[in-house]
Amino acid sequence: MIFNILIKSKKAKKIFEYIGLILLLLIIPIKLNRYFNLRILEELNNNLPSFLGAAAVFFILLSNKGKLSNLTVVQSAIIAVALSVLIELIQLVPRPGILSYAVYTFDFLDILFSILGVVISYLIIIILFSKKL
Repeated sequence: MIFNILIKSKKAKKIFEYIGLILLLLIIPIKLNRYFNLRILEELNNNLPSFLGAAAVFFILLSNKGKLSNLTVVQSAIIAVALSVLIELIQLVPRPGILSYAVYTFDFLDILFSILGVVISYLIIIILFSKKL
């Protein structure tokens, strides 16, 4: 069953804002791990930023206080998935000039992990709201 909730609580929005920020900041150690080649979480190292980034975008969309504040949870999830897939597809576009030296890797698993990140975040929100937490 799909729960389509409109989040109005300022407290919940603030919590979602902090969760989104924390998820975005968690990407930094993963990128540093890649840069220094530390072999920590080697299996998840490639796809975990996509997972965390998509989930962070979803939570940040939910915490929005502007025009996007009237979006339901399902609408926010759809936008987060669309943005994540779009960001992955942009990596396929040739880059001009100095940008051509930057290494971007397109991977279908990144798209899968992005979708998985939003789905798990959605399920967490549904569980929290169904338990009245």
